[in-house]
Order: sequence, then C-alpha cells, then structure tokens
Amino acid sequence: MGVINRFCVFLAVFVSFHGAALCDDCDVNEPYVDLGDATAECNLTASYCDMFGLEYVCTFDYGNRHDCNGKGMNVRCKSPQKVLLPETPADKLKVLAYNVWELSYTYYQNGQHERTCRIPQQIFDRYGDVDVIVFNEAFMGGCFAYHGISFRDMLQQYGFEYHTKTVGEDSALLPIEFPPQIGIPPSLPDVEGAENGGVFIASRWPIVAEAETIYENKVTLSADALSNKGAKYAKIEKRVGNETRFYHILGTHLQAGYQGGLGDEARAYQSKEMQMLMKEQNIPSDEPVIYAGDLNTDMYGTEGRWEQMLEILEARMPDIVGDLNYTSDYENNDVRINPGVGGTWIDYVIYSDQHVMPNNSSQESIKFVDESPFEVCMRALPIQRRDEPLPIGPGPNPIIEIPIELGQHHYPYQDSCLLAMNITDLADHYAVLGVFDFSQPIQPVERPTEEPIPGPECEDDRPQVWLGYATSECNFSSAYCDMFGLEEVCTADYKTWDFCYVKPGRNILCAVPKLSLSDPTPASTFKVLAYNVYELRYLYYQSGQHERTCRILTQIFTRHGDVDAIIFNEAFMGGCFPNEGASFRDIMKYYGFEYFTGTVGEDQMGLLPPPVFPVENGGVFIASRWPIVHWDETVYESKIAPSDDSMAAKGAIYAEIEKTVDGETRKYHVLGTHLQAGDTDRGGDQARLNQTIEMHNLMLKQDVPSDEAVIYGGDLNTDLYTDVVQIEEMLAALEAVTPDIVGSINCTSDKCFNDINKNEYDPDCNENRDWLPGSWIDYVLYSYSHLLPSKSSQESIKYVDDPKFTVCMDDIKLLAGHLYPYADRCANPSTISDLSDHYAVLGVFEYSFSSTVPIPSPSPKLRFSFVLLYVTAVLSILFS
Repeated sequence: MGVINRFCVFLAVFVSFHGAALCDDCDVNEPYVDLGDATAECNLTASYCDMFGLEYVCTFDYGNRHDCNGKGMNVRCKSPQKVLLPETPADKLKVLAYNVWELSYTYYQNGQHERTCRIPQQIFDRYGDVDVIVFNEAFMGGCFAYHGISFRDMLQQYGFEYHTKTVGEDSALLPIEFPPQIGIPPSLPDVEGAENGGVFIASRWPIVAEAETIYENKVTLSADALSNKGAKYAKIEKRVGNETRFYHILGTHLQAGYQGGLGDEARAYQSKEMQMLMKEQNIPSDEPVIYAGDLNTDMYGTEGRWEQMLEILEARMPDIVGDLNYTSDYENNDVRINPGVGGTWIDYVIYSDQHVMPNNSSQESIKFVDESPFEVCMRALPIQRRDEPLPIGPGPNPIIEIPIELGQHHYPYQDSCLLAMNITDLADHYAVLGVFDFSQPIQPVERPTEEPIPGPECEDDRPQVWLGYATSECNFSSAYCDMFGLEEVCTADYKTWDFCYVKPGRNILCAVPKLSLSDPTPASTFKVLAYNVYELRYLYYQSGQHERTCRILTQIFTRHGDVDAIIFNEAFMGGCFPNEGASFRDIMKYYGFEYFTGTVGEDQMGLLPPPVFPVENGGVFIASRWPIVHWDETVYESKIAPSDDSMAAKGAIYAEIEKTVDGETRKYHVLGTHLQAGDTDRGGDQARLNQTIEMHNLMLKQDVPSDEAVIYGGDLNTDLYTDVVQIEEMLAALEAVTPDIVGSINCTSDKCFNDINKNEYDPDCNENRDWLPGSWIDYVLYSYSHLLPSKSSQESIKYVDDPKFTVCMDDIKLLAGHLYPYADRCANPSTISDLSDHYAVLGVFEYSFSSTVPIPSPSPKLRFSFVLLYVTAVLSILFS
C-alpha cells in the first residue's frame, strides 16, 4: 500500500470521529463539485462524474456531521480543461445565442445538471474562437451553480472571463434549486417575477458597461410571468493587436407561446422595450449593435410577425447558412418527450440598421450534442401536471400549461424518477451562431421621418380609449364607439409595435360625451345614489361590462345631475375602460364630480386564494361632488367561506363629505357597503347582520357629532318585503331608518322587466301588472342617532339607454377578456337597454339644522327589535 493511500485510510478513521477530511489527490485548481453535497445520492463512485460529463477527481468519506455519513462515499468531479482557439481580428465578431433549457427544478426535471455541465465543453470544442455568448433560460446558472461549477466558473476556466449579471436577478424571490438536505418547501409564493429572467451575456473580451430592462409587458397568467424576463445590454471592447472595436450586444428571451393572440402582442411590446433600452445607451452610429436570443417568433410564420419585429427593432437578419432549417426541431431533437413534425426558427442573431452594418454576415443553427448518449430523468415525483391544457385568451392556440415539480435533481435510476431517457442533445433548442465582418462597414440606413401617430386631429381632453388597444378587434369604424355609448374622436394607423400593425384596418379613439352637472341643491339638502353596477371581472363571465358601464355615468348625470354622492357596488374593475384612461373616476372628474374614496379592500388583494388573501377588491367606493375630507374602511371579518363572496374583500367604506353652497357648509357622513350575497341555508342572514354591526362600528369609530347627518347606502342583499325580521334587525343594529319609498318602481332587483335579469317564462311576469315582481335589496338609510332629516325619501331608478345595444352575455368564459357580441367565442349575444341587473336607489334628504337634534322615535317594530337585542345581550351575560 502506497504512502498516500495509507494516509488516506488514517484520515478516513479520523473523519469518522470528527468530520470530513480530504486527501491531497482531491486538491484541484479547476471548478469542481462534490456530488454527495449537490445531489440526492450518498453511495457514489467515479462513474457518477461521467453522468454529468465531468472528470473524476477522488472519493472521500462524508464525516459524522453529514447526512450521508455511513451510507457510502462522496465523490469529487471537476470541469474538464479546454483551450480557446486563436482570436479573430478586431473587426470580426462571432456571437452565439443559446437557449439552454435550464428551467429550475421548481418546475420539472429535464436533465438540467447532466446537460448543462456538457454545454460549455461542446461550445469550445467546436467554436473556440467565439467572442460572445448570449445565454437564455440559464435560470440556475448552469451545471452545479450552487455547488462550485457554474457556467461562469467554467467559462472563466476556459479564458472566457467576462460576463454580465443575469437579467432580473436582483429582484428574484425564489432560490434556483432546493438542496437535498433542505428538501421540498411546503409552499412557494405564487407571485410575478419570482425568479430571474435566465438571460446573461458572456464575453471573451472586457465588458465595459452593462444595463438591463425588465419587461413590463407580458401575458400575466402564464409561466413567463413567474420570471423577470427582460433584455440585457453589454458594451464589449474587443482589442486584438493594435486595433480596438466596440460592440453593443443586447440579449433577450421574449414571451413564449400564445401565438395569434396575447403572446404576439407581448412580444411586439417587449421588442420595443428592448429597443428603448438600446437607445438609452446613446450608442454612436459608427459602432455596431447586435440583438440575440430566443425571440419566440417563427421566421417561417405567415402572419408577418417576424417582419414586424425587424421593423420594431430597426434591424436586419443575416443570411442563413448550414444544413439545419430550424432552431426548435420537433422531429430530430431527442430531448423532446413527445416528438412532432417539422420545427420553427425562433432564435436569432441580428443587427441594427441604424448603426454601422457588416459588409458580410451569416447565422447558422448549431446542434450541440454529446457523442455518447447519457441517461437523464425527465419526469419525477412529486408532480402536478395538467393532462389537458387550460384554454384562455384569444387566438387559435390560447393555452396555459405550467407543470410543477417542486424539488431537486433526481437520478434516472431512482424510484422517484417516473421517466428516464437516453439523450444526446444538450437542449430543446439549437444554438444560433452569428458571424459578422465589419472590415468594410456599411453605413446606417436613413429611415424617413414618420408623421406622429396619432396626429393632432386626435387631441381631445375628454376621458378616452383606443379600442384597438383595449379590445380584441383591429379594424374599426365609427359604429364601434357607439357600441360603448362613446363618441368618435379620430382614427389612426397602428404603431409598428402594436399587435394590430400586421392586420388590416385602423385604430379608433372614442371619448365620453360632453355634459354638464346641474346646479347644486342647497347645502341643507343631500342626494345620495346607491348603485350596484354589476361589473364583475371578465375573469368570471361576460355581462357586457364595458358596454354598460361606459354608459352609466352619462345616464346618471343626464337624469340626476344634482346628485351629491354616489355609492358604487360591484365596481370591481373601476368602470368603463379603467386601464386605458376612461375609468369611472376619470369620467366623473372630467364632469366635475372630483372626489373619491379608495375601493374597499383594494390593499388586501393578493395572489394566494382565500382565506389567505382575497383575489378581488370589495367593489365598493364613494364618489362625491364635494370634498371628502376624510375616509376610512373596514373589510368584513364575517363572511361565508367558501363562497363567491369569500373571493372578494367585501366591507364598508366611510366618507366625511363637506358640502358648501352659497357660503353655507354642512358635513355629511356617508357609509357604503355590499353585504354577503345569498347562502341563507349556510348562515347568510347571520353573516349579513354581523357585517351590518361591523359597518356600524366603523361609523362609531369616527366619533361623528350627533348634530351631523349619517347616511348608509348599498346592496344589503336583504329583501324589504320578504326578509322583514332580518331587515328590522339590521336597522336596529345600525340605529337607522328606511326613508319612505316614492316613485313608480317597487323593487331594485326586477326579475321580469330588467332585460339583463328577466325570465320571460316566469308566470309572475305579466306586462299588465301594476306590481313588478322582484325584491327591494338596495337601500339608502339614515341614522336616527344623529341629525334627522325633516324630509326624506328613496326611489328606485331604472337607468337605461335608448336605443338598445348588443353585448355578449355568456355565463362563463374563463379569462377570456372582453368579447364582442359577434365574436365566434360569444355563444349568447343579447340586445339590452338596462345598464345593470339592479336598479339604483336615490335617497333625498332635507335637513333643517336646528340647534336641537330631534329625539328619535323608532317605529313599534324597531322598538321591539331594540328590546329583543337588549334582552338577548343581557341574558347572554347572565348565563355565560
């Protein structure tokens, strides 16, 4: 036995009592990994290094502090040495773009470690004179980035010393891999931007500047939303001999999937964001700019999306050389679990035509393989994978499929591996090699100065919406503004980066009608409108949301232009086109109705399901013609869960309003709410009563003086006619009174003559009836513990538009977004005139503001309710 081996035996005995110690033959200068620390296996031999394309260094004992102690030997593997080829001249540049398919083990197994440890070796074996590499989907950093061998380690070992950060790494939330000692975490935050963007740039030459942008535009409910996708910029100084050239490289990975719909739109906008990043660098026109990466846009596509992208980037594509016609090969790439037919060319290295251009250039698809097949695990437990994709969004292939396998690397022979495969390909994409010769550079192209889009004819100060951006149509006429009760301002061509740019037609700008508020009532009169506007999100179903809510304020202010405050219910999206500059708040502010509370519960919205976080705000806010000097809210603790209501942060909103007319100022305290819907059999009545008490407590918290008026309003989901006991209990809890009902309509939820709600087959629905079958569940009430009105009333108001208009009224179109009634996906177009499934309630209150507050005189029923509540409370105390 040699001296070194005898010494190692001694060390092994020593280690068993103390901890791991290594022989001299384990010392290496190259990047290395100890597989027993990096993978879920303890009994390791030299052959394990071969599995990852690495070289064996030594085996050694774990030591008594290691989880694997007594279960075998650890093994050390190192990165093989490679030598770069001599450099090319400074006026030549070779750029490799490679999507290495290194998604985190958080998602699934695809042989990440085994493949990516081989990638740098293969690159430099075949293209040792490459200057720049743009990596895509290098989410974990390559090879064993957590344990001593990363792409950057290997590249530096080979003399490729310079690299940028990974785009988005500074704001990523998730670890790139869960070590086997930690195991699978019990849960992960389901948030956008949870991991880095997977893109970084490596260079043989110094990187003298870098920058990045994280894309704002993305398909929100897609796998891409989990990462900080963006563009990375690097300024590279290539110096060979006495000649120095600067090259400007931008690497990216654009939105995946959703061809023909949301994905095309996101990719176009992301391309524009990348070009804006380039322009921010103020690059001289005599220095080349090169874009590289997976652009997820097929060169062979027929819709013109690739040509659109080149126009957005103001770029040109080099000639394609070589034998391969695809970068994503469905037939001949053996990492694909389900091979297909044909392929696509979606990875590129292209150059800007607004900077000096190469006199000669080419790009070639490169298939990196290992000559000897190697086995990897391609699917493992734990696993949660959809058998059928969930269709969402517009377009012919609107799918979302996010397979989830929370964990770490699995060996192909382990029982936890469900699918083992022998492969040779090193990624699901082929790389693209761009070769550029700038020895006789071609001058930039002078593009004609375009007229601004839109032009001056589109200038208008009214709240407005470009329908080509807000809806799923591209070719518009004036009739489209009419569909939403809006007025045409102008039409315009689409911008280069717009989704509709490659479609026939023009965009159209629509604005709200002009109107003026009526003269206000005296300061001693207060008019409050409570309106459930039935604006549930398109997340749930189609109900003509945009078409109806864009008309609502026009009708309110045309018919009741002297209203003082409006309590909105079910305004979950914000009304009309809130993301495009035409929300309820935008429109009301334009009309002079300038003051608002927040929407109840909007700060509690989350991405985790109830009861952790509601996924929806409460839909209630208060708008006022007069200053709101203070507002507050409560989100209800009482609710029926699970239920539809538990998805929303239902609650009550409070506003202290200061009305000044002709030098007289009065304060009014308004509370709006939307109580628990339905679920009577599961305790709904009690939940509504408890919520009423919570709203009353919100009022008490404000310390409202007794000589100032308190008004409650909203959808109480309790019928005045059939839920007599329940409404009396609510009124008692609020210390409130129902004003007299006036007007010709005796319900707020009408099942016969509201053309959104109506059931024409209901025998109760008779055109000649004086009484409208339905329920009165929306109210405007006043507190009798505060200043009492000398006169009060409430009236059911049926807001309609004339002429009627057509909308899509489908029950459920999950995540569809707005659908036009003529769309193929709309199964139920309906022509309507009603603007909501509820009627509004207008409360009118006149106050004398005498020096003495009238003594309240509740009705006999209310007095009985008070006594009943009081006795119940006393008994509960006596017998508790």
